[in-house]
Amino acid sequence: MASRGGPSGPVADQLAPENITPASRRDDICLGRLVIQAHADDGCTTVAVRT
Repeated sequence: MASRGGPSGPVADQLAPENITPASRRDDICLGRLVIQAHADDGCTTVAVRT
């Protein structure tokens, strides 16, 4: 439901465009690099390590 003040959970955070957009861009940018995805309490953190 798109109502303010409603129940919010991890699903709502994942559906948020601000969280999905940066994650998708990082995956495309991290081509040829070791990408480690760690699940944090507030969301998924993507760490790129140059090899």
